[in-house]
Amino acid sequence: MGSYISIHNNTPDTYLVKVGHDEAALSIATIVTGLIGALAAIIVSAGALSGVSAALVANGVVSVFGISTGAIATITAAAASIKVISIGATVVDWAAATVLFITNQVQADGGYYEILPGQKRTYGRYTLSLWRQGTCHRIRVNPDNPEQVITDVVYMRPIFSGATNNSVLEHNIQHWIDRWGHENQHVVTLQKENFSLSSRNISFVDGQLRAECRDSSWRWHNAVMDLNYYYENINGVVKTAKRKPGNFTLSCSEMELKGAKIFGLAETEDKRKIKFELDLDIDIANKEGRLICNDLAI
Repeated sequence: MGSYISIHNNTPDTYLVKVGHDEAALSIATIVTGLIGALAAIIVSAGALSGVSAALVANGVVSVFGISTGAIATITAAAASIKVISIGATVVDWAAATVLFITNQVQADGGYYEILPGQKRTYGRYTLSLWRQGTCHRIRVNPDNPEQVITDVVYMRPIFSGATNNSVLEHNIQHWIDRWGHENQHVVTLQKENFSLSSRNISFVDGQLRAECRDSSWRWHNAVMDLNYYYENINGVVKTAKRKPGNFTLSCSEMELKGAKIFGLAETEDKRKIKFELDLDIDIANKEGRLICNDLAI
């Protein structure tokens, strides 16, 4: 004789759910720091200019340090191998990729199954009226900040299997959210090496980026970088050049630097001019008073 437990996800979010005996949830912080450590080895071996590390700081915040867009590209490419997706190399894409990585790692632990909003999953077979616990991980991009990942847990306990042979007793996640709320929240946030945060008097003239850059001893250095060498215009899209020099200024006009972003018009193959925005903080870093390209692709 035996019976079953059905978990109904009657919430707007996706959950990874495991039904078992009363136990603590997986340590998401351990998963994230271990994951970043493993990726760091891949990124460094590929020739990144800076290593990648992660640390658990106060109030359940995991901060990831020293990451370049090249490193993000490595992470997102690996995420794409987990699920067939097309994902880019921005901080927002990094957050989406991190959700995939953590989800995959939780599922690899065994016993966790993804239940989408509105769906149900049946677990068992169990002895009749068996006391069980449902552990429900929610892993998502922060709806208030698309550059962060938030994880938390809902415990469904106690829940019971059906009382009669072959019966299914259903339990819904929202009931336990209303009863206990979410626990064990962690926020994974990206700390990028933005050159503008440690530079002053930044200017852009004739394809050259100039700034006074501070080193770790708080001394200021005059620095210059030829952006025309590192960037190209491909049919109205200004991006890092695959082949140097990129010479993007030859087909761009009305360029203006505002903060760390260049705004202007880029010419397309059919001679139209379209607006573009180039965020230099994505690819440029200040290394001890020098401007360098913080990207594997450069």
